Amino acid sequence: MSTKRITVYYSLNQASFWMIFCLSSSFAAVYLGALGYSNTELGSLLALGSVLGFFLGTGLSSFVDTSPRFNAADVLWPMLAFQTVFFLLLLFFPVRGAVTSICYPLLLAFTLAVNTLNLKLCADFEHYECPVNYGIARSMGSAAYMAVSMLLGVWVTKFGVRILLTVGLAVTALQCVANALLARSVVRLRKKMLSSHPAALPPGRSLSDFLRQSPRFCLLLAGTALLFFSHNTTSTFLINFVERAGGGTETLGYLAAFIAAVEIPTMLLFSCVFRRRSCAGVLRFSFILFVIKAAAFAAAPSIPLLFAAAAIQIPSYALYVPGIVAYVTLIVPYEDAAKGQGLAFSMTTIGGVLASLISGRLFDTLSVPATAWIAAAVCAVGAILACRGLEEPKQ
Repeated sequence: MSTKRITVYYSLNQASFWMIFCLSSSFAAVYLGALGYSNTELGSLLALGSVLGFFLGTGLSSFVDTSPRFNAADVLWPMLAFQTVFFLLLLFFPVRGAVTSICYPLLLAFTLAVNTLNLKLCADFEHYECPVNYGIARSMGSAAYMAVSMLLGVWVTKFGVRILLTVGLAVTALQCVANALLARSVVRLRKKMLSSHPAALPPGRSLSDFLRQSPRFCLLLAGTALLFFSHNTTSTFLINFVERAGGGTETLGYLAAFIAAVEIPTMLLFSCVFRRRSCAGVLRFSFILFVIKAAAFAAAPSIPLLFAAAAIQIPSYALYVPGIVAYVTLIVPYEDAAKGQGLAFSMTTIGGVLASLISGRLFDTLSVPATAWIAAAVCAVGAILACRGLEEPKQ
């Protein structure tokens, strides 16, 4: 089985996941706001979903690392089934109330946990000597995010917020197709490797042992969580920045699409960058640009300046995403791969929790610029911690 074919399958996996993430996270403020939730209330719901997603993702990653029977693709099936159920419940009960307040956090939690398993699949293919070109696959995720952002910005204005749930069900079906293709590939490659390398791998460490024995990695995780507090303050509450600058939902869709679009070339070409620079160096550079991007959003009073600030996504987030996956692959042993990748992704979730709880309240009590400058200051602290936690991986 060729690496190109696996990359195509994994690109479909990433495209479908990031479309779902756009629906459930980036348009959450639009959906919940339309149902009458305040910034504080929707922040609380998103924080709850992020916390649940963190525990679900880390629990599943530990389970997959230590299970001799189940791989990540196996565990994805029930996750996608639950995701479908939550979309259906929200579709049939499109009002503010108990169903929405329970199901929306659960939908977000399962969405976040799905990506933990997706990252473990990427590590599996690397281990089975058929590596995915993650930069290309992830760029396809950004391209899909861009397309669905533009469409949803128009469709929500034309058809109302329930269109988000209908699209969510369609994309979940696409996720199932991608998982079926990847699951079949994993089984074939695993059988092939076992036939030529029958020796069993050592079991993965428990989560507590892994964290205790990786102090610098923990420092990197803490710094990343603070970086993504700022990132999620702008992305989750992007509608607030747009409305402050005089735009609306349609403008939000175009801005979100632009943010996704500028990521694509960087992710596509990341393998070229990676050959010239160390992962640690690339990540260090991206951390500094996270701070600059946060300050630019805080200082942007108009739509054109918001687009200019969003362009800093290129050397910040777009470098970070493939960089952190490659970095963790190099410094974390394969038997702990799901935990390492899952924890790294979960820090974006923890950042989302902090942003949802704290920034949601700040947006209700302070101005948009004041909240954004607070987020930029937190981002600067996170960059310092994350840089201190980096170490040069063994090539």
